[in-house]
Amino acid sequence: MKVTFTNSAEFKKALVTCARAAASKSTVPALECLKITATADNKVIITGYDLVTGITTTLCDYITVQEPGEILINAKTFVSLAKKLPTTKTIVIETFDDKSVKVSKPGMEFNLPTVDIKTYPNLPSLESAKSFTVPFGDMKESIEQTLFAAGDNDEASLAKGCAFSLEVEKGEMKAFALDGFRVACRKTKIADDSVSFKAKLPKNVLLELAKSNTKDDENVIVSYDKRNIIFDINNSRVIGRLYGGNIFDVDALTAKITKDNTVTFNVNTSEFQDAVDSLIPLCTATEKTIVVKFTKNEIEFSIATALGTAKVSVEAKSNAEAELVMGFNINYLLEAVGAVESEDFEMTVGNAYNPINILDGKANFITLPVRIKTAA
Repeated sequence: MKVTFTNSAEFKKALVTCARAAASKSTVPALECLKITATADNKVIITGYDLVTGITTTLCDYITVQEPGEILINAKTFVSLAKKLPTTKTIVIETFDDKSVKVSKPGMEFNLPTVDIKTYPNLPSLESAKSFTVPFGDMKESIEQTLFAAGDNDEASLAKGCAFSLEVEKGEMKAFALDGFRVACRKTKIADDSVSFKAKLPKNVLLELAKSNTKDDENVIVSYDKRNIIFDINNSRVIGRLYGGNIFDVDALTAKITKDNTVTFNVNTSEFQDAVDSLIPLCTATEKTIVVKFTKNEIEFSIATALGTAKVSVEAKSNAEAELVMGFNINYLLEAVGAVESEDFEMTVGNAYNPINILDGKANFITLPVRIKTAA
């Protein structure tokens, strides 16, 4: 293999992106590597894959493929080296045997060991694949507004349905996540009303997808079968394995909470967030509960820990007829309000044991209270 890069900026960017999908530490050395393929039609394809998440990027500009071929090289080492190379200088990558690769520019030469290309696993291929298209901005916002509430990707959580799930049906894409203590859900209209898709997705796949620098109005093509899902964006592809098992019925939960929560508060987002955030310095590793007192025109937050006590309040418009006192994990409450995109939001409450429901246009965030002994 021999490839010349006349401008290596996109090459470096692709290396960094794909390296995020390579395993940081594995008993299989190939999984810690990047696969670089030079094709006869003057393309360079870079791949990172850890058996759960895969990222591929295809480069076509500022390259000349003199000799097609492919190599497998340690991702961490190669990315560190590439970052040191000048962007505007011509860089040549060349292999002389199956065990080493030379990276050179005028006045500089590196020789690095490679890994046997035959040990690299094949990327998943879709069987009887179906697909739908959605603007990248909608997909990114769906991930960013919900992923914080996803449970850990372990068997116990997944068995309970605690994960990020994506449902597409009748022209609507619904992204939601839950971990047993809170739920985040966002709904978006899509152009295709014939798609019927429902699955749980790994966190890493979604994080990598959201990191893309793609413009919001550009489309993402989502292809899937029973086991895998692929997101195609311009010259990049993010591949993920789908989780099996039942998917939680968020609509039924939301309908029940809507029925039970009869008191509505309208609050300024930044004021609410700043008030709660101001209590963080008094939290300890074991004491993270804040007391929230709802009254007709005000919401009061208080905390009492070994580090001290504090109270802070914000104005709120409501239809409350009596005060209500509830306890919350401060981090869960902050993450829910932090996902709100609008200047003001609506929050519904029922009683001291009901989840609160925070509504924000296309999204809503449900947070369970915690038991408190006395109101502060």
